[in-house]
Amino acid sequence: MERGKEYKEGNLVVAWNAHSGWQHAVMDSLHKWVSPQTYSCKLCQLTYGTVGPRESWKTFLESLHRDVQFYHKDEFPAEAFGRNLPTDFPFILEYRNEAWRVLLSPGELDQINTLEALLEVLRQKLELSAGYS
Repeated sequence: MERGKEYKEGNLVVAWNAHSGWQHAVMDSLHKWVSPQTYSCKLCQLTYGTVGPRESWKTFLESLHRDVQFYHKDEFPAEAFGRNLPTDFPFILEYRNEAWRVLLSPGELDQINTLEALLEVLRQKLELSAGYS
């Protein structure tokens, strides 16, 4: 657990397979536009356009009514989130029963091809995990 930070049941962490900084953001946008099939962050591809987050992603996150933290891979403090984390990015974690667990792994994200499909998978997994807390 991050020092001085108390997590609530259902908090989420989104870890991107992208580096932080405006230079990386510009290069990532260009890469997604010029050669989307070779871009390394499937989660970024699905949730962000060339200039910012897609509206349905923003709306979905707002509808959750839970804290969501976002990290680029060069900022992710792995030691703060315990063991059994994926070694690759991107992924989404959820805080349940006083521990972080993988909600969506890199492999699962690779299988999702549209934002609508991602949102549906997330809805199902969040409903399921809420039922077992």
